[in-house]
Amino acid sequence: ISDKDIGDPDTFEEQALKFVGRDLASVLRWVCIVGSSPSEWAKKEGHAEKSGVTVLRIALDALGDFFRMPR
Repeated sequence: ISDKDIGDPDTFEEQALKFVGRDLASVLRWVCIVGSSPSEWAKKEGHAEKSGVTVLRIALDALGDFFRMPR
């Protein structure tokens, strides 16, 4: 991804969150922007608290795909 692809930071963030999808974007916002724990996100969304970390890992993998990071 080049600087030309990035453009406006808000737009770039929106592009990244759109790429991962609404559900995974939700956990990324909750943990990375709000600063709460994955288990709190899971509880808020009506999921088992233990599932929060797993969903966050999947979301971070998807975000890595957006940035074309090797696995």
